[in-house]
Amino acid sequence: MYQELKISKLYKSKIVSNDEEDKEYTIKILKILEHTAIVEIVGRRNELGVVKLNDIKELDDY
Repeated sequence: MYQELKISKLYKSKIVSNDEEDKEYTIKILKILEHTAIVEIVGRRNELGVVKLNDIKELDDY
């Protein structure tokens, strides 16, 4: 269904609750839920976000 995601690995994704819809961030997955994941936004100390699993991309995809 979804790619094999790993906790603490770095990925790129859009943040669901962010105003800047098209901006992608480097993220670290903290917890995977049913269709979303709770993530830490890398480079922003203690800032968390929610991403859709379909939006997560490997860093190597760029």
